[in-house]
Amino acid sequence: MKKTLLLGLAIVFCVASTGWCEQVKNRNYKANTLFTGIVDILNKPENFADKYVSLKGILVNIAASSSDEDFYLFDDSKSSSIRCASIPNRNDFSRSNEGKEVTILGKIIIEKGLCPYISVEEITVIDDLIPQMVSVSQILFDPLGTKGKRIQILGVLVKGNDAKGRRFYLLADPTGAISLEKLPKLFPKGSILNISGVVSNDADGLPILTDIEIIPEN
Repeated sequence: MKKTLLLGLAIVFCVASTGWCEQVKNRNYKANTLFTGIVDILNKPENFADKYVSLKGILVNIAASSSDEDFYLFDDSKSSSIRCASIPNRNDFSRSNEGKEVTILGKIIIEKGLCPYISVEEITVIDDLIPQMVSVSQILFDPLGTKGKRIQILGVLVKGNDAKGRRFYLLADPTGAISLEKLPKLFPKGSILNISGVVSNDADGLPILTDIEIIPEN
């Protein structure tokens, strides 16, 4: 029953999300994106030449000098890195922020005889106190990387009943749907919810959000 409902969610969401799209089209959810892997860029730089990408990692000033060329973004495993150039407001990027996780938007530049680097246009320090806003697909594509993390998702509430008649809840966004363990209060089907939750696994090993909190509109 649940699998059948998941297959039909794309159609359901197109109808249910019309009002939601109107609500969010003027908002800027920078973290709600799929990040490109640094190793993917290094392995096949020709696929990314002159293209804009979003990256996430740790920004480090290798030589602790004033040169843009000394800044590198390391991935979470610290096994790959890419040089960062033209960092906006780099003088405001204080030493106290070094070593913290950041998100970067920029263009991949390839020059003959040099390793690819990113010309940075936006850089944002991720606040550990604020759950990262993600899409459902980010969790589904990286269940191990997101497991145990508190994240934030904006989507439409979907309800259903399994083969034994038990009620289950899903939160759907344009990229997919994820199960919800328990809501702190009842909401009607089709409600647009901005929620914070911890990524866990259900009895079948599929991703599910637990310890859910409803984030009020500002």
